[in-house]
Amino acid sequence: MVEKAASASTKRARATHSTASHARDAAEALLLKGNAVDAVVAGVAAAAAVEPSVLLGPVQLLFGGGGAGIQAVSGRVLQGGKGQDRPRGFREGERVPDAARVGAPALPAALAAAVATCGQSSLSQIFGPAIELAKGSARKDVLAHIARVGARAMSEGKLGEELFHAANRVAGGVLSRTDLEDVSVTVERLGAVPVADGRRLVTVPWGSGAVLPESEEDGLDARNVRAVIAVDRNGLFALAIFEEHLDVLRIDELGLSAPLVATPVKRGETRVKPGTAIDAAFPAGLVERDGVFELGLVVVSAHDGERGARELLRAACNGEIPGPPLHGRMLGITQVGDVARALDAYP
Repeated sequence: MVEKAASASTKRARATHSTASHARDAAEALLLKGNAVDAVVAGVAAAAAVEPSVLLGPVQLLFGGGGAGIQAVSGRVLQGGKGQDRPRGFREGERVPDAARVGAPALPAALAAAVATCGQSSLSQIFGPAIELAKGSARKDVLAHIARVGARAMSEGKLGEELFHAANRVAGGVLSRTDLEDVSVTVERLGAVPVADGRRLVTVPWGSGAVLPESEEDGLDARNVRAVIAVDRNGLFALAIFEEHLDVLRIDELGLSAPLVATPVKRGETRVKPGTAIDAAFPAGLVERDGVFELGLVVVSAHDGERGARELLRAACNGEIPGPPLHGRMLGITQVGDVARALDAYP
């Protein structure tokens, strides 16, 4: 079944869509006074205000058009252990504590980088709706801190301090203060790949490649993937992919949960290099034709999300309006002339 988004999300030459109403509302509020990048960052922040596992997990952003070129920001979680000797590692069959699977979050730094690169509003303005949503929880102070200090949030104040104590060597993990002080965020300027009928496709350069049309790979499981998409009056498309996790380490002092996505050190096995970005699904892309972006698309909550996104993007590049994915849910925004519209499709 294909279902159109509510009329409140459809406006002349601008539109927003998200997997959650609070994220969509925050994005819509920012789109009235900022641009599409401001909007998707506000949506991710709103999701982090409501869902405890978002803030310490990965985020990936892609934006293009409207005179801004094409750029991508990687805020994937980083493998911990910088500045420390290799631990002995866990033996086969030995219980691995949750702390050993916690990495260094780059989400706050990535959101700040996206705004600094292409945003129009201040970080404090963008985080306003999220801070309001988080009232009554410890996450309110965390979000307010990020709004004040931006990329330094993990190295200054309570956020990094509590995360360090929850996942350091004493707790059974490998997270170091250096990991939190030296978060590396990748910002890349991209080109589009020619595909069909004068159309070109854009996706992130660090993904598995499964969302590119010529790939035959299955790609990564995207059941944890959530998203927010926007297009503004100038034709700037932006999408942000973040994740919600059930397998987490709770940090009650922050009102947050750290996703267990890092690789523990195993005895007799090569250690994953500290600072390595941990793979995260990116079942999404932007479609451009004759220098104008006409579609942003993402598949969420699907075990074959990257494969499903590839098939839908193939259809879009042939001029078809994408239909329901085989699994999961498709979110999209189209722009034709001066009209922008949100799309939503389920199997």
